[in-house]
Amino acid sequence: MKGGGVCRWRWVMLVWAALVAGCGFHPRGRIAVPAGLERIEVRGAPAFSVLGAELRRRLTAHGIRVVSAGKPADAVLRILFNRSGLRVVSVGATGKAQEYALFTDVRYEVTDPQGRVLLAPVTLHLTRTLLFDPNQVLAVDAEAAVRREDMEREAVRLILYRLQAMPPLRGAETALGQGG
Repeated sequence: MKGGGVCRWRWVMLVWAALVAGCGFHPRGRIAVPAGLERIEVRGAPAFSVLGAELRRRLTAHGIRVVSAGKPADAVLRILFNRSGLRVVSVGATGKAQEYALFTDVRYEVTDPQGRVLLAPVTLHLTRTLLFDPNQVLAVDAEAAVRREDMEREAVRLILYRLQAMPPLRGAETALGQGG
């Protein structure tokens, strides 16, 4: 009896592995950051905020050292603003809101330590819909908080993708050219 359960479990794992492999899923690796970007200073995103904490954590996980102000850095990632809010999308027959749109706007730029622009300001606008149930007010508030955090994590992911697409930093291309 026990052996049949183990065999069935192995069969399920084999099918799962085949499905995952077939859908193109691959574990996330490190992003390929531009040459010369080993140390970055993050400004405008407090370390205790979701955006700031996630940004620092993900940069570090991808091999970029996050340095504090005044320490030598290859670039400065400056969060110019990070706003979130709520808009009514639809109202019911009673005139009360039934659906909201949560939004988060993040604007950032990347400069060198002297202030020269390496990446012109970019604005990210993320939205999520939220259905309002007057019988579940606390649950709706909790769902809104989870979705806001999700949007900030998504903003971090988009920032990392944009950093990955940057050209090599000044001085790095000459070092690369001398090595090859």
